[in-house]
Amino acid sequence: MNIVLCGMMGVGKTTVGIRIAELANMRWHDTDAIIIDKYGKISDIFEFYGEAHFRRLETEVVKELAEEDNLVISTGGGCVLKKENCTYLKKNGKIVFLKANLDTLSARVRINDSRPLLKKNALEKIRELLIRRTPIYEKVADIIIDTDDKDIDHVAKEIILKIEALREAEEEEAKKKQNIEADKEARKVATLEEKKYMFEVYKDLRKAAKDEKTSEKPKTSEDSE
Repeated sequence: MNIVLCGMMGVGKTTVGIRIAELANMRWHDTDAIIIDKYGKISDIFEFYGEAHFRRLETEVVKELAEEDNLVISTGGGCVLKKENCTYLKKNGKIVFLKANLDTLSARVRINDSRPLLKKNALEKIRELLIRRTPIYEKVADIIIDTDDKDIDHVAKEIILKIEALREAEEEEAKKKQNIEADKEARKVATLEEKKYMFEVYKDLRKAAKDEKTSEKPKTSEDSE
């Protein structure tokens, strides 16, 4: 199973993702970092090719990562806003929304060229994105973690504990379903055996009735001779 971190830029997806990987002995990947390694600076991609092109590259990366296992995946702020990305990520993963308020985010975010969506009117832009994106993050998330006033270790350990609890609950649910299916199958077999038994009883009763009828048949004059 993969752990997928989503949330606003500056919420700590990278630092928390690295710490989870260290604590849980998993591999860590960052979708933005992979795009930068493959295609260059994100700000350049936005400037020369547009956001739509960047989102297509992002989906390609997501699709590749979703085929792997035991990963911690830190996603870009807009990644899970695209339904297709969520579908890929949920195939073998749980999405964790790292939540933070405006004050926390504005204190954490460094405004530079690596964040193309925040180049102008940064605080207002963060506020606007937070209002627009939070309902979507909450909708797609399997787990929501409030990161306000918490350090990296605290958040990472909380996520690991909740993922384990979720995994155990799913395993328990799977066992229940297996038991229900096994019980249904056993009932089918029992019903079939009962039908076979009743059919044999019915055959015996018919045979007995036929024999009795034959024995009670009146004798003819030929039988007397």
